[in-house]
Amino acid sequence: MNTLVFKTKKEALDFLKSVQRLESSLDETFFYPKGTYYLAHGEYSKPDYQPRRYKDGWGIHVKYYFYSGTCYAPKDGRIDSETFYNRFGD
Repeated sequence: MNTLVFKTKKEALDFLKSVQRLESSLDETFFYPKGTYYLAHGEYSKPDYQPRRYKDGWGIHVKYYFYSGTCYAPKDGRIDSETFYNRFGD
């Protein structure tokens, strides 16, 4: 697993701002997919991406919104670079 690691929170925010397929909340605390988003089975909202401090530096945390009891729902947590680039291609 190849993780996205940044030295500062500003670097992580700048990275998220540079991804063209993401848009931010008004206060730029979290980012979410831009445009039409097709929900998966059991999902009720777009996932959120936000910078978060980890032991090795700053990373990107993802929060998913699935109904309770949905089978095979992804877990919230740090997103690795492979998954991120597969989703957004930037």
